[in-house]
Amino acid sequence: MKEKKLREELIRSKLERLQDSLEFIQEQLPSEFEAFQQSRVIRNAIYKEVEFALELVLDVCSIINADLGFLTGMALTLS
Repeated sequence: MKEKKLREELIRSKLERLQDSLEFIQEQLPSEFEAFQQSRVIRNAIYKEVEFALELVLDVCSIINADLGFLTGMALTLS
């Protein structure tokens, strides 16, 4: 049986990018909600960065799933 191996370097790279993205969000997030709500530029930048961070999380999960063979051949259904 073939040993399953994670692409650790790729996962680390994505986690580093995730950390960078989260730090950016934290630095750019205004302390007052009103400032966030009033500035379309800040709001859009933060929304886009949150979207990017979520994509990175999904990428890491997908890599782990593919490398370890979880759910291979199984259909996922929503109730």
